[in-house]
Amino acid sequence: MTVIDPCTHCGKSTAFGFGRFINRVPSGTNHYVEDENSNVIYKEGEYREGYACEECLAIDCDRCGDPIPLDEDCSLDEWGEQRAHYECLTAEEKAKHDKENGDE
Repeated sequence: MTVIDPCTHCGKSTAFGFGRFINRVPSGTNHYVEDENSNVIYKEGEYREGYACEECLAIDCDRCGDPIPLDEDCSLDEWGEQRAHYECLTAEEKAKHDKENGDE
């Protein structure tokens, strides 16, 4: 079965009606990918251009390890590259984050 508009990261369809259309993001990549059964989806160096699904663009929370949905991560200037869920911040960090982002 041919996948229509496959995600450039996981190979699942990003076409309308498959649940990944709304938040898909234009993407181009060439990294190696296997599915959950160790079947090769994309070979190393195999360049593909298209869309990435929201699930593949999630980043892991540096506090709890769970994926953070696209554009919902929090960071503070002193953290550098660290990212976390808002819920994982301490009360002091939440106050500072809200102040830095105008959410007071």
